[in-house]
Amino acid sequence: MLRIKIGIIGVLFIFMSCENQEETSFNTIPIHVDENDFKDHLKMSAVFDSIEYLKLDDAWPIGNIEKLLQHNGKYVVLDKGSVSICLYSSNGDLIHRINKIGKGPGEYISIIDFTLNEDHQIVALTSGKLIFYDFSGNLIREIPLKTVYSKIQYINNGQYLFYSPLMKNRNGVLLNEGCAVTLFSLDDGFDCLDTSVDDYFPAIFTEKNLFSKNDSTILFSYTSSPVIYEYSSHLDEKYEFIFSGSSLHQFPEIDYQNFNFNNFLAVLNNDKNITYHRPNLFHNSEWIITNLQNHGRNYFFYNIKNKMLLIGEKLENDVDHFIDYFHPIHVYDNSLIGYVFPYELPDHFRNDSDHSSLFENDNPILIKLALRSYDTGSLN
Repeated sequence: MLRIKIGIIGVLFIFMSCENQEETSFNTIPIHVDENDFKDHLKMSAVFDSIEYLKLDDAWPIGNIEKLLQHNGKYVVLDKGSVSICLYSSNGDLIHRINKIGKGPGEYISIIDFTLNEDHQIVALTSGKLIFYDFSGNLIREIPLKTVYSKIQYINNGQYLFYSPLMKNRNGVLLNEGCAVTLFSLDDGFDCLDTSVDDYFPAIFTEKNLFSKNDSTILFSYTSSPVIYEYSSHLDEKYEFIFSGSSLHQFPEIDYQNFNFNNFLAVLNNDKNITYHRPNLFHNSEWIITNLQNHGRNYFFYNIKNKMLLIGEKLENDVDHFIDYFHPIHVYDNSLIGYVFPYELPDHFRNDSDHSSLFENDNPILIKLALRSYDTGSLN
């Protein structure tokens, strides 16, 4: 039996150096997981109450949805295929598109990630700077960055969380002072976050959603980490998962500071039983959703209120008996937002006369899944 911490860490956002970090004590909630919890199929009705579908119009062809956020009923989409940020109405109509490739003010070579702040601004993370746009795509300001970050999450009051895998530059010096997570304030600059995030591992794949924000709560994890951190100024709990007959692999065989992708593949190919955390994090007050990898993804749903755990390779749509495959991309207003491209679905979905409009063009289908509530009151 192996103890694996999927921790909930409350953080006071104090600017401290790496040397002055202090670990906070937490109440621990054990969660017992058995290998029999891993299922081939999960009934969607255990997680979702209802499903709605929305087609994004084809005024601009979407190549790849890297990230989607919702704001005042509108959808903000990062399309890495065209290096654009697109704004859609609640009906799926394209309102505006930011596509400013170049080296001048407000321009970029690539968009790595983006977030939205409380000033109704789109904050684009690029390889050399943060670019602030309004929702019409007008440049507001820029802030230069001294290193490359792979993820960004707005907190509040001008503060942002950044993530960068542990990497060395050409001179062998650790970037970002060896901190996997940093806190940035527009007034105070960068600093290591006051937290015990110290088990670094490089980005071995295109990492998906490492940050999840819901109201004042932010979740964070990173590839192969068995830990999910929760950032809040008032939380003092963490979840400790106790596995029976199974474990999450953290790749101790790999030298993360001199990472070799072929060595990593050799580890996966030699051990068919390796299961590891490849975060695709989403949450609300009741659900934590992520992804476990074992020669394919496994959906991971954990209900905080009734301590129910659901893990499965495939979904069975017993809610409306239609689409049962999608890519989770965002949680908003107690609904999980997913998407799927028409070409990813079997032909029998296209022949459904009730949903024929969803297949009129090649742009993605957005799926809004209302998360089921099992609220039984306080856990105490």
